Amino acid sequence: MPTMSTKFLSAEKMTMPLPLDEDVHRAVRLLKILILILTRPEAQQLTKTDLAAQCRCSAKTIQRDIRLLTAEWGLYFDTSLRAFVLPEGAIAIADLRLSNADVLAFGLTEGFIRNSGFPQQKEILNAISKVTAGLSPQMKRVLELTSAAVSPALLPLDYGDAPVMALLSAVRSRRTVEIDYDSANSSSRGWRKVDPYSLEPREGVYWELQGWCHNNRGFRTFALDRIYDITLMQGVFEIRSAEWEAFRSQNTIGGLRGSGAPVPVEVTFDPKVARYALRRRWTEPLQIVQQPDGSAILSGTIPGGVALDAMIAELLRWRRYAIVSGGPELLAAMRSEVAALSALYAEIKSNA
Repeated sequence: MPTMSTKFLSAEKMTMPLPLDEDVHRAVRLLKILILILTRPEAQQLTKTDLAAQCRCSAKTIQRDIRLLTAEWGLYFDTSLRAFVLPEGAIAIADLRLSNADVLAFGLTEGFIRNSGFPQQKEILNAISKVTAGLSPQMKRVLELTSAAVSPALLPLDYGDAPVMALLSAVRSRRTVEIDYDSANSSSRGWRKVDPYSLEPREGVYWELQGWCHNNRGFRTFALDRIYDITLMQGVFEIRSAEWEAFRSQNTIGGLRGSGAPVPVEVTFDPKVARYALRRRWTEPLQIVQQPDGSAILSGTIPGGVALDAMIAELLRWRRYAIVSGGPELLAAMRSEVAALSALYAEIKSNA
């Protein structure tokens, strides 16, 4: 007797053999409709006509299926996307079983989120609470102790009230937004129209939105903690591929954003801190290599301007154990900063 293997079938490979009765036909067809909706590329429309063609049935049949999915699943037609979509509703998780490792992972996550200004902080904590609601008293105690062990103040800024979910939805669906933004550069706050392309952390801690600013007619970076409100606009924006790639290559080198000419970097870390520097995530084109004497040398390039200032701030965190050993622009900038600090402290000492 032949064996039956189980695997995921894409919507394109699903067929409806004639010997099946109408109930089975419809069940397979409904599953195919759901797969088509869930796997639809962002730029592709999915109308009633498209669904009928994919399912090889009449428009009348597909209309009955749509009515059922609308009543049972909340299916609706998004006119801006020209596609049927499913709402972001609640998902029931039946018979959820958590291992000891799962509980420890949830505890660490809860501790990190609770003691930082992480985006969507309240929503994430609420989700963890729901998932772990059925734990035994002993396991709940493990969860609490693990959460309490995490040190506070892990993020430098509070992103708890940032409209992250709305921005992620807009990025995913390519919807233009208007944001209530407080600009640090112009010291002004107001609404501006933006095509959102990416939401990501800078240097691992500072969250930013990158997108095409209609006010400035160019790509800009917006600090997430300075976005106070968001309004979703109608219509889907067209991707400016060439300009976006140029902006990305110019502004994300080494995780340090700037717009100036590339600045050479060569920094020697003392053996006392070299092991920590080697473990730090230095993104390309910055590279760090351990030396025979136990020190480590960081080399590569960063963009000038703001990125150069950010590198100075990073090196000052390492105090005397990180020495600029190459790169004239970086060396001059570090000497200037150290000289300014020395003069300030000399003045404090003389006036004491």
